[in-house]
Amino acid sequence: MIAGLTGLVKRPYIEAKRHGFRGFLVGVYSGTSGLILKPISGGLDLLSKTAEGIKNTVKIFEAQVFNDRIRLPRTFYGY
Repeated sequence: MIAGLTGLVKRPYIEAKRHGFRGFLVGVYSGTSGLILKPISGGLDLLSKTAEGIKNTVKIFEAQVFNDRIRLPRTFYGY
């Protein structure tokens, strides 16, 4: 969110230095679109990672890993 807010100020300044008034307008457009699109992108990334985590959790519980022993128990003899 901070990148979106700083881009609202920085992009018009940078573009105005490069291309004058037309660059300023392009920078305002770029900064405003970044202010809107960056939080949306972050929210979609949150949903994607959450869905991936749920998918991986379901895969673990679907596997028969918990029912099968890998190694038989060892016996201890007292001396």
